[in-house]
Order: sequence, then C-alpha cells, then structure tokens
Amino acid sequence: MKIGWHSGDKGFTLLELLISIAMLSMIVLIVGGAMRMGFRSTESGQKKIDSLERFRTSLNIIESQLQSAFVIKRTGTEYDEDFAQFVGDRSSMQFRSLYSLLGGSRGPVEVAYVVKEDTNGKRVIFGSENLIVFTEPLREIRLIDNASDIYFEYYEKGLTDEKGKWMTEWNSKEYKQRMPEKVRLNIDEDGRLFSLIIQLRTVVPSTSQTGPVRRPKL
Repeated sequence: MKIGWHSGDKGFTLLELLISIAMLSMIVLIVGGAMRMGFRSTESGQKKIDSLERFRTSLNIIESQLQSAFVIKRTGTEYDEDFAQFVGDRSSMQFRSLYSLLGGSRGPVEVAYVVKEDTNGKRVIFGSENLIVFTEPLREIRLIDNASDIYFEYYEKGLTDEKGKWMTEWNSKEYKQRMPEKVRLNIDEDGRLFSLIIQLRTVVPSTSQTGPVRRPKL
C-alpha cells in the first residue's frame, strides 16, 4: 500500500502556510494600529472641544462680571486712602460685581482675578470672590490656563481728552476711586495673541470731571 499525495490532490505546503500566517499577522497589526490612531484622534478631538468650551465659558464669566461691576456711593468728603472702587495691574484686578462666578443669583460680590504660573511655566487665570454682605471662606476657581502669557490693560479717556490710552496699572490714588471705561484681556498662546475688550457699563468720573454717572444696565 502506497501512502502519499496524488497528483490530483490540492493542499498547502508548509511554506505557504507560514506566508499566510505572516500576512495575516501584518494585516491584524495594521488594522489594530489604525484603530488605536482613530481612538487617540477621537480622544484628542474631544479634549480640544472641551478645552474650547471651557475657554468660552471662562471668557463669558469674566465679561459678565466686568459688565455687572458697580460703584459704592460715598457719603462725606473725607478722603479714604484705603477705599477703592477698582484696583488693577498687569496680572490682577479687584472690583465689585452683581454677577457671581459661583452662581449669578448669589448677590453682590467682591471679585479678584489673579494671573499665576503653573508647574509647566504656563500662565493661568484664577478667579475668586467674597460675598459683600456675608463673610465666607474664599474659594479660588481655575479659569483660563495653558497660555504663554496673560495680562490685563485698562482704558482711560477723560471728558476733555481727544484720545484715550491703555494702561497696565490702575491702582494709584488718582484712579482707584473710579472705574476704567474698558478692560482688555490679552492671552498669548505660543505667539498667537488673543485680545478681548470688555466695555464697563459703570464709569465713575474723577473729581475734576463733570457729567452724569453711567449705571449698569442689568
């Protein structure tokens, strides 16, 4: 009895089988890599969407608080050096607002924004507030982050001035008793500068100026 392959039988040789396994392994690796790239791309896209949404929300909060800024009427003529309607410099500003970043109905709050540097050397804006009527623990909230630079500017234009000017300081005795007309928030992201100009609805004229005081339109 003779055992062996007949000329009419069809089958795979060992070499063909090894080649098929190798090709199948390559296909599995390619498909697996493509799927991983797809998942990473989706995750990265979602992170960018979340980051943009957080950025827009933070800008809306800052804009709403500045547009809801108000002044406290002073009675008497005695000068109080410690009292300020608005204080600001390149990396911080403080004022009073009718809008709360922790909840719009919380009532009048004292607002503070501070630009700090994180562990990666990037700039971050932190916002905090205190209720004016009741005292409670200060809570700081991280708003805009991952920027190369963040800084504030303040616009001043007197009634007799033809042109106004932007300043990075609003804390001198002359200015802190009143409010700037505009605040400009500058955000530098690796050479790309984004600037948001916010018009304040309340402006306190200086002692040398005359004219009506504009009140917030809420």
